[in-house]
Amino acid sequence: MTKILIIADSNGMPRNEITYEETWVYKLITSLPALHFIDRSRRASTVERLITEGGDVVNVKQGADLLEYYNPDVVILQLGIVDCSPRYVNNRNVFVKILNQMPNKVQSFFYRFIKKYTTRNPNYAFVRADKFKKILEQFILRAAAISTKVLAITIAPVTEEFVRKSPHIRKSIASYNNIYKELSSKFPGFFIVDPFDESVDIEFIALDEFHVNNEGHSLIYNNVKTALVELV
Repeated sequence: MTKILIIADSNGMPRNEITYEETWVYKLITSLPALHFIDRSRRASTVERLITEGGDVVNVKQGADLLEYYNPDVVILQLGIVDCSPRYVNNRNVFVKILNQMPNKVQSFFYRFIKKYTTRNPNYAFVRADKFKKILEQFILRAAAISTKVLAITIAPVTEEFVRKSPHIRKSIASYNNIYKELSSKFPGFFIVDPFDESVDIEFIALDEFHVNNEGHSLIYNNVKTALVELV
């Protein structure tokens, strides 16, 4: 039995405007019935899931719920937009951690002030670029140790509305996608697929600032299926 483990953020999941049957995940699963798919997608996911979920016991790496315990033939990743997006505050800061425990009125006042007088800062991304790369390298090496291939979907472009709210977002996406490209050249068992080349206008297939419609999901599905078939 050939097992395929899918680890995606909300970009692989249904939402108000997208039914489950319209997602690239569903389309992929139903188009390849000979393969056994395990879908571990979760909203707001970052690569930190890869090293924190499950395991951390004798002879088992931490993060085994997303790799070793399933022992898949291929892992498909769709992660990065949550990791790389610039933020108003540094969630690793002690003050911010304390603030987030305070009453909602206090939090609302602080964040209204911050949004009025500052912009989203790339240095405050949930997962810094160096950490993003390190976690992926660790995951790729763990996968190689059990003969698992990893196929990553690059971070999709965002709309002009997103850029208006977060002026540095395109630079951040390019930086993190370059990490994917660098690792695909470095590790023979790590592959990338880029469904959104320059010919794709994200404005015509976007539901909001970065989620795509049925056409966008079909685009991802077609590219991922082609790459996956070559790997299995």
